[in-house]
Amino acid sequence: MRKFMRGMIVLYTDIIKKADADIGAALKGLFANIDEIGEKTILDLSFGMVEKYKIEPTSYLYRMGDRSFARVGQKIYTYNGKDYKKYNFEEAYQKWKGVMNRSKYEYYKEYRKLGISVSEELKKSENFIIWMFLISNYTDVLYTDRINPFDDYIPENMKFSTNIESANNKTNNIYLTIFCVTDTLAVWCRRAKVDYDTMYGFIYTFGLFGMWFVEDVIRAILKDK
Repeated sequence: MRKFMRGMIVLYTDIIKKADADIGAALKGLFANIDEIGEKTILDLSFGMVEKYKIEPTSYLYRMGDRSFARVGQKIYTYNGKDYKKYNFEEAYQKWKGVMNRSKYEYYKEYRKLGISVSEELKKSENFIIWMFLISNYTDVLYTDRINPFDDYIPENMKFSTNIESANNKTNNIYLTIFCVTDTLAVWCRRAKVDYDTMYGFIYTFGLFGMWFVEDVIRAILKDK
């Protein structure tokens, strides 16, 4: 039986590689029979126990609860029991590399000043990608972000956000309080429809007085709307 299943797994991965049109049927068969696959490893990660199955030398399947994904060469396929999605492995790898770079290069000196680092667990790209597809809300239009911008890159403090959400969650954001509401300068500029760079320039040049001036300008614009 196991020999037969291994043959079927090879067939499934060949279908995946050669014909994306048939991938739905291939994945259903692959995930439905996953318990028949040998070379099973249990990964004990901080965010849970993950089953890892080796399908081929460059192909693996990961499962945690009712969520699974397969890496087949340079492609990643997720399957939720009903639908599948396809991603490029290189894109996922670059997400991990970007996180690593933020705590490494001089460009991100603010990170080191605050002592922000990447957990030892996530320094391994495989663990990051497992978290990415089994735990997070990842889609290919989102950016890696931290829930608390002053805390480390650890699984429980990470999520994926839109570009705007990520920009509003930086450690160097300027916060203004207008009408008893505190929000970032970027958000207030969008609400008032004023140029962010101009407002930022006032604050950068005149400090606290510039901030008071910008708050007054935005308050006056929004009051008249």
